[in-house]
Amino acid sequence: MNGGAQLEIEEQPPFVGPEDEYADIYNDFAALLAAGRSNVDSAPFQLVADAFMVGERKEVDAFDF
Repeated sequence: MNGGAQLEIEEQPPFVGPEDEYADIYNDFAALLAAGRSNVDSAPFQLVADAFMVGERKEVDAFDF
């Protein structure tokens, strides 16, 4: 209900997000497109790439529950 705009945690009053949240996101996106810019944080992608570079695959016996 409410498109995920309301967060309820035990014994606390619910947090309700702002009504114009999505409009603001789309306005920011449109401004970035018009300016030919982006707003991307590439750090998480670098962390994943680094993990793949240093990680290795080891096959193990199958396990059952």
